[in-house]
Amino acid sequence: MIKAIESALVGLVATVLGNDVKTVESYAGQLEGDISKVISRMPAVFVMFNGDTITRDEYSDEHHALRFTTLVACKDLRGKKSARTKEGGAYDLVEALQAGLVDQALGLEIDSLTATRVDMVFVSGTAVVYAIEWETGYTTNLGA
Repeated sequence: MIKAIESALVGLVATVLGNDVKTVESYAGQLEGDISKVISRMPAVFVMFNGDTITRDEYSDEHHALRFTTLVACKDLRGKKSARTKEGGAYDLVEALQAGLVDQALGLEIDSLTATRVDMVFVSGTAVVYAIEWETGYTTNLGA
C-alpha cells in the first residue's frame, strides 16, 4: 500500500502543479550533498514516506496511520526572500499543494489526506525547501 500511495501522490502533485514545477518524483536523496547539482531541476517537489503507526483492535483489525512528506524546493539566485515570495515561489506551491491534496483519497481505499504541518527544511542563497507533512490511513482485517 505504501508504494501505491506514494506513486499516486507523485501523480496528483504533478497534476495539481502542472507546469509550475520542473520536477515531481519520489525522494531519493536529491537534496543531500551539493544542492547546486539539483538547482536546474527546480522548482521541484519530492515525495517520501515517513512512517506508519500500527495498532490492532480486539476485532483482528490492523489500523495503519501513514505519514508522507512533500518537499517543495525552489531555486533563487537573487536572494532568499524571492524564492519564497515571488509568483510561483515556495509559498505559492505550498498553498497550491494544500488546496489540491487535502481530502484526497488518491483513488485508493485509504483515509483522505490531511496536511498536519509545514516546516522550512533548508534555506541558502540558492534554494529554499519546505516540507508539508501529510497523514492518511487504512485498516486491514487480519482475521479475514
